[in-house]
Amino acid sequence: MLDRAARWGILPSYFGWQGNLVETTQATREAILAAMGATRDQPPRMRRPKLPSEPCAAPPERTWGWAIQLYALRSRDSWGIGDFGDLRRFGRWSKKRGASLVLLNPLGAQTPTLPYEPSPYYASSRRFRNVLYLRIEDVEGAEKVQQELGPLREAAVELNQQRLIDYDQVFELKTKALEAIFQAAPEPQGLAAYLRKQGQALRDFATFNAVAEERGRAWRSWPDYLRHPRNDGIEPSRRRLADRIAFHEWMQFHLDRQLARASKEIGLVTDVPMILVARTNFPAKDLKELVSYVRARAQSLGFTCDGGLLARPERVLLTVVGLLLTPVNPGGLLTVVAILAVFTNFTAVQRVWIVWRQSRQVSEPDRSVPSEPVRAKTDDLEVRPGPEPAGG
Repeated sequence: MLDRAARWGILPSYFGWQGNLVETTQATREAILAAMGATRDQPPRMRRPKLPSEPCAAPPERTWGWAIQLYALRSRDSWGIGDFGDLRRFGRWSKKRGASLVLLNPLGAQTPTLPYEPSPYYASSRRFRNVLYLRIEDVEGAEKVQQELGPLREAAVELNQQRLIDYDQVFELKTKALEAIFQAAPEPQGLAAYLRKQGQALRDFATFNAVAEERGRAWRSWPDYLRHPRNDGIEPSRRRLADRIAFHEWMQFHLDRQLARASKEIGLVTDVPMILVARTNFPAKDLKELVSYVRARAQSLGFTCDGGLLARPERVLLTVVGLLLTPVNPGGLLTVVAILAVFTNFTAVQRVWIVWRQSRQVSEPDRSVPSEPVRAKTDDLEVRPGPEPAGG
C-alpha cells in the first residue's frame, strides 16, 4: 500500500506546524487514493506540456486597480445587490481609465435556505459560487419569460433604495426568476460540457443544496444516510430530487459563464472565505483574526465596525515595540503577546456591542435610507454607498 501511494505522489510523512514528523496513516493514504480515483497501481502517464521558447513578457513597472465588495456595487438595474453584470460594466469602465485589476470579496456559494447567510466570509463552498451574483437578464432564456420576470424585477429594483441589502428578499426574488428561466431553457448550449468538466464534485454540491432546501442547513441533524455523498442510502434522494439537483447545476453553469464574461473586461482577483478555527498554538494571533472577522462580518451586513480599544494600528504598534525590545529584554515580546491576547478579546466584544447598537438604530425609518446616494460617472452604472472593505 505504501509503495502504491508513493507512486501516486502521496508523501509517507510530513512535518507538522510544531516541527514534529507526522507519519501518514494507511487510512489517510486510502482516502487520498480514493479521492484521486486511483484504481490502478500506477498513475497514468502525463504528457508534458509544450512550453514556449520565448521568454515571458516583462511585468509592468506600475499598475493599479480597485478593491471592491461586489454586493455593494449596485446599479440602477441591480436586483437589490451588486452582480456580475455590474462587475462587467465596472471592469470595462475601469479599464478605460487605466486600471488593470479588480480585487473582489469572496464569491463562495451559500446554502439556499432562509435566513440567507449574508457574510461572504462564511461560505458553504469555496469552489462554487453565490447565486445572488447572477444578473437575471443575462441568463440565457430570460427573454422567453419576460412576463413572469416583470413583477419580480420591479420588486427587486425597489430594494436598491434601501441602505442595507435585504439578502432574504433578494434570494427569494432571484430564486423565483431563475426557476422560471430554468423551466423555459433548462439545457443551454455548453451546459453538458460544463457538467462533464465539473464531474462528481458539482453533482454532490447540487445534491447537498437540494437536500438542504428540504431539511435545512444543519446537515449534522440529517439522517445518517444523507450526511455523506458516498453513502448508499442517498441514491433514492438523488433520484427523487433530480430536478432540483439539475437546477442547482444549471445555476452554477450560468455563474461560471457570467464571471468569465466579466473577467474579459479586466483582471479579477478574488479573496477566499475565512475560516475561524479554534486553535491553541498562538492565542494572540487567533484573537487578532477574530477582531478582523467581527469587522468583516459586520460590514457584510451593512454596518460600520471601526474603533475598539485595540484596532489594527495599535496591534501593529505593540508588535513593533515588542520586536524592538527583544534584543534588550527577551521577555519583551512575550509580554506584548500576552497584552494582545487579553485586549484583542476585549476589542472583539467591543465591536460586537457597537454593531448591536447600530442594529437597534437601523429599525428607525430615518436611518434606513441615506439622504443622498454617492454616484460616480460610470455611464449607466450608479455606485451606491456600501460597506467599507474588510480589514483591521
